[in-house]
Amino acid sequence: MNVTGQIRKLERMGFSGHVLDRAVALAGSRRLVYEDLCRAVEERAMTPVEALRTVERTLEAAEP
Repeated sequence: MNVTGQIRKLERMGFSGHVLDRAVALAGSRRLVYEDLCRAVEERAMTPVEALRTVERTLEAAEP
């Protein structure tokens, strides 16, 4: 699956360097995770680092 568009959107949102790398590694090919990261920045006014941490915690809590 090609996620280039999602990665570019993260970059436009301010994700860069190791934060961008971690976000891409976390999301992989899961488009909903990319959407969650973007939504956290756009709608909840989080920084990219805050968005990444929030989504990481949410995914960890969802694991069995």
